[in-house]
Amino acid sequence: MIASLFLILISILLILIAIAFITLLERKILALTQLRVGPNKVVLKGLVQPLIDGIKLLQKHLILPYRSYLEIFVFIPFLLIRVIILTWRCIWRFPYHSIYWISVLLLIVLFSVRVYGIFLIGWRGASKYAFIGGIRACAQRLSYEVRLALVLLATIFLSNHRHVGTLRRILLIGRFILWITSILAETNRAPLDLAEGERELIRGLNIEHGSFILAYILVGEYGMVLSLSWITSLIFLNSNFLIVLFIISIMLLLRSTLPRLRYDKLIRLCWTFLLPIALLWSIICYFI
Repeated sequence: MIASLFLILISILLILIAIAFITLLERKILALTQLRVGPNKVVLKGLVQPLIDGIKLLQKHLILPYRSYLEIFVFIPFLLIRVIILTWRCIWRFPYHSIYWISVLLLIVLFSVRVYGIFLIGWRGASKYAFIGGIRACAQRLSYEVRLALVLLATIFLSNHRHVGTLRRILLIGRFILWITSILAETNRAPLDLAEGERELIRGLNIEHGSFILAYILVGEYGMVLSLSWITSLIFLNSNFLIVLFIISIMLLLRSTLPRLRYDKLIRLCWTFLLPIALLWSIICYFI
């Protein structure tokens, strides 16, 4: 019992360290693409910058919005962290084929549970900007979560066939394109980060959150980037740290290279174009 608890705590610590350095990597990439210096003043060329930022954020005074429930306001960010931990437990079970089905189904359930937490964050923010941001985030994730589930299920269908033909290679390429667009929407990354449109929402669903609560929300967001990047490497490529780092770098690089879509076009793109393609593609994967 004590050994299991110790392993869980070590795993959580490693995940938090990885998330901290993802934020530093994002700032370095944005600095390079925008010809800026980036964080370089803190010890070791800015490597300790995420730790300093985290300490500074935790020292901020927590202000609760008027007419907000303290229990929900504080509990929901913890729920997002719990979803990240359970997601990693599913990832660790992926190599074992006897429980591969269960791991995939649990991932689909966890992605669905995360939507409730995001909506409650916006709803209990007691602000119209937070509420609109929460609705937009839920609509976006529910739309693209369906395609994410279809890709995960089709992965199991393709894994049952050992023969690699021309059709199967084409299906693998199509699966990768559908998967990448889905995880960008699921993790709220650019150009699909419309739940936090600065020009019309002013930070979006987490505008009323600060101090340690905002830290938990950010850990949940970047934790999903890390988790889905690792799942991408497991499904499409060999599980390798360098491959995971490359996928994360590509997701971060898109923030400075692609413009945002208009929100209605984003939702229409999913339901009228991408979802029918994903359904047809999944049916073909099942019957080949």
